[in-house]
Amino acid sequence: MGRAFALRCCAGALLAAVPVFGHAEAPPVRTLALHSAAEAIDEPLALAFDRRLTIVAPQPIRLAVPGSPDVIGVTVKDRVAVVTLVDSDFVRKERPGTNLTLLLEDASAVALRLTVATRPADVTTDLVHLEQGPEIAATRRAMALKQLQRWAEDEAAAPAEVRKALQPNAARLEARLDERLLQRVARLGGEWLERPGRTQAHFIYVTGDRALRLGDTCWVRFTVGNRSQPMFRIGAVHLRAPALPEDAAAPAWDAPDPEVVADAAPRPVALRLPGELCRAPLTLEVCEAAPGERCVTAELDAP
Repeated sequence: MGRAFALRCCAGALLAAVPVFGHAEAPPVRTLALHSAAEAIDEPLALAFDRRLTIVAPQPIRLAVPGSPDVIGVTVKDRVAVVTLVDSDFVRKERPGTNLTLLLEDASAVALRLTVATRPADVTTDLVHLEQGPEIAATRRAMALKQLQRWAEDEAAAPAEVRKALQPNAARLEARLDERLLQRVARLGGEWLERPGRTQAHFIYVTGDRALRLGDTCWVRFTVGNRSQPMFRIGAVHLRAPALPEDAAAPAWDAPDPEVVADAAPRPVALRLPGELCRAPLTLEVCEAAPGERCVTAELDAP
């Protein structure tokens, strides 16, 4: 029994002496949050000659620019940059610090400070993981939504792949809006009214067209033509009507393109009014958005 006990002890000692490679200590990892499109990490990162510093960015790295190429070398692939020290007497003796700037795919920049470690034990980080903070995510989301809205309003300005993705959604959205409009017309009642009237001044022509009354809202449509040589850019539309107080707020108006080119097709303008003014005689004043602005006044007769 004593002999068996001795054999078990020896076997236990041998197993304890064999290294378990699958449970080696993990290298130090550090996560840094980025809060803006141009970020500087103040706390320096130490490098040693027998170690590598790996940096993982949230976006593909377009360019890695070392402050001192004679101190560090950088290799970049996709979102990863690997930094090593240049093995030279200058670096070993002087042990300077330098910086590293990473330019990312989305045009953001990250600046890191690097120092040469006097001993390998002074290295506290082998891998740096850069993450986008919530501020950047919120800003980019707002920018993306704004860009998508611009593309939805002007599909021709969108890239081809975006247009292809928008077309099915745009068709469904247009059908849904048409249905809602018809439902609103059926519920509130609506009518088309002729709103004639034409005038010109400074070779700028304002012509009345029609009005659409929809419940308690009235849309008046008119056009602005230009036969003068300089361009006329619509800057303001003023309205006067018998039932409208003089201090009333300026009416809401919409022009797909406010720039009226000389001798080109007249630009349509839609003016939103209270429903009760749809049948009232109206006086429109269309003014130019320029110093020394030109203004044209048009009388639109009651339908």
